[in-house]
Amino acid sequence: MPEGRGNTDSDGSKTAYAQARLLYQIETWNERTSRLFAADCAERVAHLYKLKTEWQPAQIIEVVRRYANGEATKEELAAAGAAAGEEYAAAWAAERKWQWARLLYYIGNEIKEREA
Repeated sequence: MPEGRGNTDSDGSKTAYAQARLLYQIETWNERTSRLFAADCAERVAHLYKLKTEWQPAQIIEVVRRYANGEATKEELAAAGAAAGEEYAAAWAAERKWQWARLLYYIGNEIKEREA
């Protein structure tokens, strides 16, 4: 159950607050679901990775998912993490560049009008 304050907007089925906090722990969010979610997010941007190692993004993501499901060792996860870490910064920069361009696509005209 959320607790909120500040400006509020509600349509009956959901409410958005300017500031909010959760009042209880979400039991289904755990190390496993966290790893699976991270793998899903990585898969979405895997095309941005240009790895200079023998590892490819799909292999790294597969190891993370297998580890989350108890099917890979810590050593396998560490090796996959080391391979991913080599190109993480470049991929993150590319993702941020895409996000900024996408944001400007939606709000750019408003910014230009205000600056004029």
